[in-house]
Amino acid sequence: MLDSSLAPKTIQMYKKLYEEFEMYCTKELTVPNEATEQQVLNWITQIYITKGYAVVPAFSALKHEFLRRGWLSTVLHSQRLKLFVQKFDLVYKKHFQQTRRRDAFAVEVLMVYFEKVLLSAPTTFQHYFNLLVIMLAMRLILRPGELGLLLVGSVKFGHSKATKEEMVYIETSRLKSGKHIERQKSNVPVEQSHGRMCPVKFLKEYMNLLEIECKERGFEYSKEVPLFPIFKQNKIRAINRSDIDKLLQSIQQLIAPISPDLAELKLTPHSLRIGSATVLSSLGIPTDVIKALAVWSETSQVYMRYIRTTAAVKLKVSNKLFA
Repeated sequence: MLDSSLAPKTIQMYKKLYEEFEMYCTKELTVPNEATEQQVLNWITQIYITKGYAVVPAFSALKHEFLRRGWLSTVLHSQRLKLFVQKFDLVYKKHFQQTRRRDAFAVEVLMVYFEKVLLSAPTTFQHYFNLLVIMLAMRLILRPGELGLLLVGSVKFGHSKATKEEMVYIETSRLKSGKHIERQKSNVPVEQSHGRMCPVKFLKEYMNLLEIECKERGFEYSKEVPLFPIFKQNKIRAINRSDIDKLLQSIQQLIAPISPDLAELKLTPHSLRIGSATVLSSLGIPTDVIKALAVWSETSQVYMRYIRTTAAVKLKVSNKLFA
């Protein structure tokens, strides 16, 4: 019953974190249910610095696994430990910001990749794959896990009644973080643009290439195929956070000789969502609209971590101050 309210991926993550805690306790010559308050504090900090696990999920994993085993721990309910977890972002995280720095994905990276790499190379499935992953993640302000939920059947082409322009409707499944994982489905319209990087045009061409790629690899092309599949020998699976991370690193390596500054950005899968929120904010889009598009609750303050002050915005403010 304890696991019934949790998503399978959350249960898997909790087990993995608990195994990490068990190994840490072995090195400390203790067992998990006898670990001291300081040892728990040290482990949470260490797991954050060395492996990038967020503090709240790590703490929740311990409480969940202890409860599952029927252990009553006064340590995990200590006021000091609760305060540590609550205040970590405001106090302790500052000491590790270089380790965990995540820059906003700059649209210039995509432009350089498109103009200097794609236009000078033969059109391939992988090129379109890389391009569309970034374009849709930013256009739809998707979390890394939400990209993996997109299917071929999620995409429907049509025409705008108002402008008669060709457009695409994309059904997105939203993962809303909280006490429970909540899936919200919504149709997001994307209209055709007349620039060189039209998402409707690219998506149409990509899906033709995807059908060919599936058939060449011996897979049936259907509505249930992941929109962004990863082919591994005789298996097919949806793209995940690790794949997106590798994709971003490979793009940065390709553009490094052309634009060294952009190649030095610290990009992670969440950089795409940060980049989207930052661009929308710089365009003057109201905060409540950004929250709605990104599926953040009206009372959430999380968005503040995603909106970065770009050099262009700083220059604009400076010009207004000294005009």
